[in-house]
Amino acid sequence: MLASFDSVHSNRHTSAERTAVRFLSMYGWSTGECRARQAVRAGVLCMIVLAAAVGLAQQTELSQMSIEELMNITVTSANKHEQKLNETAAAVYIITHEDIRHSGMTSIPEVLRLAPGISVAQVDANTWAITARGFNGRFANRLLVLIDGRSVYMPTYSGVYWDVQDLMLEDIERIEVIRGPGATMWGANAVNGVINIITKKAEDTQGALISTGLSLTDQRSAAMRYGGKLGRHGYFRAYGKYFDRDGLVYADGSGAPDGWDEARGGFRADYALSGRDSLSVHGDAYGGTAGQHTYLFGLNPLLTSVDEQVGMQGGNLVGRWTRASSGRSEFSLQAYVDSTRRNELLIGQRVTTFDLEFQHHRELGKRHDVVWGLSFRRNESKLRNSMWMEISPNQENTNLFSGFVQDEISLLKSRLRLTIGSKFEHNDYTGFEAQPNLRALFAITPRQHVWTAVSRATRTPSQSERGVQSDLWAGTIPNGQLMLIKLFGSRALRSEKLLAYEAGYRWQMASRVSFDVAGFYNVFDDATSAQLGMPLLQTSAVPPHLLVPVQVANNNTQRSFGTEVAVNLNVAHWWKISLADTWQQVNQGSGISGEATPSFRPFSLETPHQQMNVHSSFVLPRGLQLDVAGYYVGRLVELDVPSYTRVDVRLGWRPSRDVELSVGGQNLLQDHHAEYGPVLGFLPTEARRNAYMRATWHF
Repeated sequence: MLASFDSVHSNRHTSAERTAVRFLSMYGWSTGECRARQAVRAGVLCMIVLAAAVGLAQQTELSQMSIEELMNITVTSANKHEQKLNETAAAVYIITHEDIRHSGMTSIPEVLRLAPGISVAQVDANTWAITARGFNGRFANRLLVLIDGRSVYMPTYSGVYWDVQDLMLEDIERIEVIRGPGATMWGANAVNGVINIITKKAEDTQGALISTGLSLTDQRSAAMRYGGKLGRHGYFRAYGKYFDRDGLVYADGSGAPDGWDEARGGFRADYALSGRDSLSVHGDAYGGTAGQHTYLFGLNPLLTSVDEQVGMQGGNLVGRWTRASSGRSEFSLQAYVDSTRRNELLIGQRVTTFDLEFQHHRELGKRHDVVWGLSFRRNESKLRNSMWMEISPNQENTNLFSGFVQDEISLLKSRLRLTIGSKFEHNDYTGFEAQPNLRALFAITPRQHVWTAVSRATRTPSQSERGVQSDLWAGTIPNGQLMLIKLFGSRALRSEKLLAYEAGYRWQMASRVSFDVAGFYNVFDDATSAQLGMPLLQTSAVPPHLLVPVQVANNNTQRSFGTEVAVNLNVAHWWKISLADTWQQVNQGSGISGEATPSFRPFSLETPHQQMNVHSSFVLPRGLQLDVAGYYVGRLVELDVPSYTRVDVRLGWRPSRDVELSVGGQNLLQDHHAEYGPVLGFLPTEARRNAYMRATWHF
C-alpha cells in the first residue's frame, strides 16, 4: 500500500529511506561507531572520577537546594493553593530553576526530560511528542500545559504546539509536574497530567541580564532582560529573545529542512495595591517559522512532497488580582486573552481564547481547608482548509462554563488528610461533565508520608475530531485499482473517560536523602480510535477510485499501569545525585476496528516501557562546576524505533557572582539517534550530537 510513497521518497533521498518502516529499521552501528561510544563512556567516567577526587579536597557548598528544602518547597498546581510538596496527595515532581541551569537544556520540551513519568520524544527540530503516563504521540491530547495558570492547550486538535511555548529559561522559577488526573482543579483535558510553568516575580528579576548561546551544530541565541521598580510598591521586567536553529538529519545523516527560528518579547509587572491587595499583569508576543517536510496524499496528484516553512505568530495578556482578606481567607480573579496563528500547507488556523476565573480559598475551623471557584472560557477559531484536509465548520465559537469545590479535611491530629472535591463543567460539544476525586494522605512520621487517590477525568473531543475530512493515503492496489483512504470526523463523539487509581510513598530518609515512589492504574472508556468502513467504488469521481472510509469513533477501551521512582541524594556539600525511573505498560486496544485492517495505523500512541535518567553535579575549585547526565529510553515497538542512551556533560564557571560561562556536549554517544517514527505524512528526523557554549551576565 505504500508503494507510491516509496517511489517519491526514494527520488528525493537515498535508497536507505525508501519507506518509513525500512527507514527506521536501519539504525545499526558499525564496529568503529561502537568503539567511539565506548571511548566516550570511558572519558565521561574519567571526568566523574576526577571531579569526585577534586571535590574531596575542595569541600565547597553546592549552590542547590538541600533535600529538606526541596521536600518543603511550596507547590500550588495540585490543589490551587500553597502546600508543601511532602504534604501533597498526588504524584508531584518539581523542576527547579537550578535544575534547569545545570541541565544545559535550552527549550522547555527538553527540560521536561528531567521529570519521572513524562515521555519526551523529539520528532524533528521543532516538534515533540510529550505526555504523561502513556499513550504518547505527536498529537498527544491528554496532558494539560499551563504557563502561570494560562492554558496553552489548543482546542482545534486537543494538544500543545511545543514550538511556540518558549520563555527565557532564566525567568522560570520552577515547573510543577503533576502525573495523574488534575481534572478536579483544572477541568477537562487534565487527564494524564498537568504541567504548570511558573515564572519568577518581577521583584526577583531586577537589574539587567544578557544571555547568549552558540551551538557548534545547530543553534544561535541571544536574550536580554531588564527589571526595575514601579513607584514605592511595584516592580516590572521586560525581555526580548531570539534564536535560530538549523535542521536535524535523516537516518543516513543527510540534512533535513526542519530549521526553526523565533523572536519573542514580553513583560511582567507586579504591584502591591494595599496591604491586602496585589495585582500582576504580564504578556508575551512572538513570531517565527518552523520548517518541515510534508507528504500529502490525494487523487490528483497521488502524492505531494514539499519542504515548507510554517508561519507562527501569537500573543497573550494576563491580569491577576489577589486579596488576602485575612490570614485564613484569600480571593483571586484572573483574566487572560490568548491569540495563536499558524499557516501551513495542510491547514491554517487562528484561535483566540478569552478566559475569566474566580477563586476563593478559606480555612474553616481547625479541620477544613476549602477552595472553590467559577470560570468561563470562550474559544473562537477560524480555519483555512486545503485540498488535502477540510474541517467543517471552518469557523466556530464555543463556550465553556465550569465550577469546582474541594475540601481538605484534617483528622487524627493532622496526621490524616482527606481531600474530597469535584469539577462541574458544561461545554458545547458533550454537555455536562462531572470530574470528582477522593484523596487521602497519612503521615507515618514527620518524614514519611503515604497517599492514595481515586479520580475521574474526561477529555472533550476537539474541533478537528468532530468535523475533519482528510486524505490519509492514496495509491494503486495490486489489481490496478486506484484507492483512497479518507478520514471522517464525527459530531456524535463523546468525551473520553478515565478512572484512575493511584498510590504513593515519600520518605525523607535523612537531611541528604529523599525517596519518592508512585504507582497508578488507569482505565479509559470511550477512547477515541478509528472505525474502518465499507469500501465504496466511486465511479462518478474523477478519477474513479475505491474509497475506504475511516470514521473517528468512541469504540476503544485502554488501560495503563506503572510505577515512577525519584531519588535525590546529597552525597556531600560538593556532590549531588538525582535519579528517576519510570516503568509503564499500556494496552491501547485496536487503533482501527473492522474487517480487512490495513497494514498501517493512522494513529500511534506509542510509549516506551522503561525510562531512566541520572544527574550528577560536582563542585570544582575556582568557581567551576561539572554536571553529568545520562538518559535511557526504551524502544517504541510499533514504530520500530530502537531504544537509545544519551549522555550530556556540562562544565560551568562563575568567575563572579554575576557572570556565568558554560560549555557542554549533548548526545555524546551517537552521531544521531531517532526518538519517534513517521506519522500522518510527516517523516521524523534524528537528534544529533551537539557541543555548545553559553554566557550569562547579570548587572
